[in-house]
Amino acid sequence: MYVINSSIFAALATNLKLNPQALVLKKDILYVLVQFVLFALYFIDWNLFSFVFPDWLRLLAIGFLAIGLLIIFFGVLHLNENLTVFPSPKKGASLICNGIYAYIRHPIYAGIIVAMTFYAIYAVSPIKFVITGIMIVVLYLKSNYEERKLIESFSTYEEYKAITGRFFPNFSKARCSKLDGNG
Repeated sequence: MYVINSSIFAALATNLKLNPQALVLKKDILYVLVQFVLFALYFIDWNLFSFVFPDWLRLLAIGFLAIGLLIIFFGVLHLNENLTVFPSPKKGASLICNGIYAYIRHPIYAGIIVAMTFYAIYAVSPIKFVITGIMIVVLYLKSNYEERKLIESFSTYEEYKAITGRFFPNFSKARCSKLDGNG
């Protein structure tokens, strides 16, 4: 599939007189734009259903929402100056594989998934569940694209990928502290 997509993009670039870098930028912007639209739709108060979950379930949801926000916080904190909203790594960026990144390759996406899922439970909103499902697909596709870019940028990324989980921690494999983080 990747080869076909690459061929399609190459053909489009040639026919439209676009350089491949312009297509990468457009794809980066497209992922961020779709993500933004989904966030905007998510925070609309749809209130189409009038049923409630038990208080204990709503309290549990608040706890997991807080965990999701903490995961996002630690993901942002460890990326530091490497942070970008776009899936392509910044020029001069380094591969971060310590802290939360020693267990999860995409903790910010993981935190978004956890937070959105459990806020949907708290808000008792089937519409928010649907939007969360769509967001999970978008983040999965975005992370695939991002990982292709990271493989191009960092020679140790494949090894890092093999020992960490995409969205959920992988505690069973060796930690990536052995990786030097430089491509």
